[in-house]
Amino acid sequence: VTDNETEALILEGSLIKKNKPKYNIDLKDDKSYPFIAVTVGEKFPRVFLTRNRNIKGAKYFGPYTDAGAVRKTLEYLRKIFQIRDCKKVRPGKSKNMPCLNYHIKLCPAPCTGNVSQEEYGRNIDFTMLFLKGKDRTIIDRLKAKMEQYSKNREFEKAAELKNKIEDINKLHKDQKIFFTAESTWDFISTARDADDAVISLFTYRSGVLAVVNNFIINNTRYFKDEEILSGFIENYYSNIND
Repeated sequence: VTDNETEALILEGSLIKKNKPKYNIDLKDDKSYPFIAVTVGEKFPRVFLTRNRNIKGAKYFGPYTDAGAVRKTLEYLRKIFQIRDCKKVRPGKSKNMPCLNYHIKLCPAPCTGNVSQEEYGRNIDFTMLFLKGKDRTIIDRLKAKMEQYSKNREFEKAAELKNKIEDINKLHKDQKIFFTAESTWDFISTARDADDAVISLFTYRSGVLAVVNNFIINNTRYFKDEEILSGFIENYYSNIND
């Protein structure tokens, strides 16, 4: 229940599994749910959709229930922050010209040595902040850098940052804001049939609906609603930091 697909994918989702539960809390067929992976162990990290949770040196955001929305979000991130999605890169070792993604400003072409590891790393930092719902932090940092460029009369670079800020602000305005900018809330609803229950967790961060996760709870026939909810809350929040 979001105003746009990207809104539902901004923050890392949490998949919680309880050890030896009296009823099983699980996402139905969770192996099919996609994640966004950031290969932070690489010099020039990639950001991509995956269902593989065993990629060495990767940080994961998700799971998400809509692979199509994940792909659209990744397109948005590449447009704003210019991050690579190719499988291999050898900085400065490319024998060819940069690929099309460089020419349409979706990648800074680290394969040609066109961007430093430090500069590219800032793009990755911004990407992960975005996925955590911390767009205001990104805007503050970009504004500070933009002002620095302006003072140094590097107006073209300042204009590029201004465009990025406008794109991020546009996304933020498109989202439905219910609370103050610093508000952090979780809302839980439940539905059930004779044997099973579904719990929906609506996660708000910085006043924005960041993600909705649905949990299937099996074998709940002999449990009251309050028992199901209290068991879920106890086990969910004992396993997360946010």
